Amino acid sequence: MSGFNVLDKLTNEELEVIVKLIVEKGWQTESLSKDKDYKKYYPDHKKYVDKIKNELSLMGGDTLANVARFLMGKGSSISYREMLKDVCKKLGIEYEESTLDGELEYDLLATVLKKAFDKLSEVEQNIILDILRDNSNEITANNLFYKIFADDRKEKYLLAVFVSNTLAKTVCGRDLSLLKDIEIINELKVLTAPLGSILMNVDKTYDITGPAYRITLPAIVYMAAMKEVKRKVESEKSFFSLF
Repeated sequence: MSGFNVLDKLTNEELEVIVKLIVEKGWQTESLSKDKDYKKYYPDHKKYVDKIKNELSLMGGDTLANVARFLMGKGSSISYREMLKDVCKKLGIEYEESTLDGELEYDLLATVLKKAFDKLSEVEQNIILDILRDNSNEITANNLFYKIFADDRKEKYLLAVFVSNTLAKTVCGRDLSLLKDIEIINELKVLTAPLGSILMNVDKTYDITGPAYRITLPAIVYMAAMKEVKRKVESEKSFFSLF
């Protein structure tokens, strides 16, 4: 499941987060809401998912880091990987050119979660540590989220679900259906407000210029989280199909 193709796996409810980000946050420059397929099929977003991918790609090319592409005549749209690297760079995440998308996505998710965690009180932080540390002395407040993603711990999926839902609740005002049986979401709810603020107030939270980042940063984070969610769902389907 590479790049923008994760959008093909999303339900209309899950795609609504991306569509609302584009239309509401990008109202000055977006063209999706003017598209004939959008007008014809909305809210059946799966009918025009390729238009959503294209719009994200164009917005990614609108960031300052890609102005050179336009000047060189390469067009303003960029690939998912370029957008992912651009967002990671803006958040101060160091990486090698050979770093795989999956590793970048895990670093990105861990970074935004750590930024939200740092905004909590000491009491609130200790609650989160007790929930996620699982008696591991190796996991500290500083490496909590990075360790979970790097070690492929079971909490990785739960955190991906939490990030996805936080964006859905912030952007669309409701929880995603896939969360109805996941109790840890309630246990982590103290992280919801700071994480939502970090992802939705990009121009105020980071030293970032360019209106496209108000869309591309939360969109990339959401897609990274949903890739992990869908990967887990598909692996479970494959497992049970053997019986």
